[in-house]
Amino acid sequence: MKKRILLSVALMALVVTASAAIREVTLQTNLHCESCVKTIKDKIKFEKGLKKIAADVPQKTIILTYDDKFTSSETLAEAVRKTGYQASIIEDKKVEKKKKK
Repeated sequence: MKKRILLSVALMALVVTASAAIREVTLQTNLHCESCVKTIKDKIKFEKGLKKIAADVPQKTIILTYDDKFTSSETLAEAVRKTGYQASIIEDKKVEKKKKK
């Protein structure tokens, strides 16, 4: 009986891990300089699941790489909005599956 319970728990953990993925969301913003980029980075860098922040000032976009097990593109867009900048989702795509540790 214990073996079946342990097997069930292990299988459920595998399914949860397999479904988690690293994603990348591109946000259209109203940033216009490197100071804007620094402000946004400083205020959202501790968002749960956020892995990487990149910005393109001329295109006025921010690319956020995140673990979809811990956050979503809309949650990250809202975090940017809370810093005082606009944030509209342009694209949200899977980058890779999360690697087991």
